[in-house]
Amino acid sequence: MNNKAKLIIDCDNIFGLPFREVDDGLALSYLLGQNSLNILGITTTFGNSSIKCVIAQTRELLNLLNVEHIPVFKGASSADNAYTEASQFLVEQVNQFPNQITFLLIGPTTNLASAQKLDASFFSKVKQVICLGGWRKTLWFARRTLKEVNFASDPVSARIVLTAECPVDIIDADVCLQVLFGKKELQYINRSVNLPLKYRVTLTLWKIAWFCHCFSQRFCPWDLVAAVYVLNKECFISHPVSVNGNQSVNNSGQLSLQSGYFNSNIRLVSHVISPNMITAELVSGLQNIFGTREEKVNAG
Repeated sequence: MNNKAKLIIDCDNIFGLPFREVDDGLALSYLLGQNSLNILGITTTFGNSSIKCVIAQTRELLNLLNVEHIPVFKGASSADNAYTEASQFLVEQVNQFPNQITFLLIGPTTNLASAQKLDASFFSKVKQVICLGGWRKTLWFARRTLKEVNFASDPVSARIVLTAECPVDIIDADVCLQVLFGKKELQYINRSVNLPLKYRVTLTLWKIAWFCHCFSQRFCPWDLVAAVYVLNKECFISHPVSVNGNQSVNNSGQLSLQSGYFNSNIRLVSHVISPNMITAELVSGLQNIFGTREEKVNAG
């Protein structure tokens, strides 16, 4: 009998495309390298690109990670695309494993909201939702204002998820910006892990793209922060918040939350206790997949 924690990842991954976002890919790599998890499947959604592109890049990444056995499901292609194989899969899984599955949402929340439309009792059978999205303060980074895209791409679905009856933990953009990857972090990863060339090149090209956009040598690994939270909640500071129904998030993704125990199901993660821990966790997960660089040298 498999007693590992059950997880479904909902993402808009495009890792592998030159000069495009790598955070979904880092999150998937980290989680797929954890022996304590039973990942039941990956559902895809629009967001960073078209759904066709997201599916293709996710399958390509799984092939690179040598975990092709993990099923990938086509999800929403837009905020109006409610009924998909992904939403049907989500409903089937919570009925098969009631109150046992944690969902990690690192893209627009359309698929989970759609599952609730298919099955009105869906959220009552969910163990926990961890979602990356929203913002509280203006997102200044290297003198530029950044836009939030996960909740803002489908604010109606975001409100449905944030008012769900199951426990919901929110990792917003503000807390993610406490973790930055630059030359030091990438050198540490490359020294420690026997990364395939494609993986290393993808990270390097994204660093170049981010510099061209923000004129900063450091970038935020957004979704990776939420992925590490799944298994390391003790390394973060969170507190209960209340949500006000349709006012919980506006069309730009800005959160409207109040501290307190009015809704004990909702927690907001506000601080990463040790930002360096995020890098160390990623390296550990990547080593479980690709092996350490020292092992490769010794083997030769």
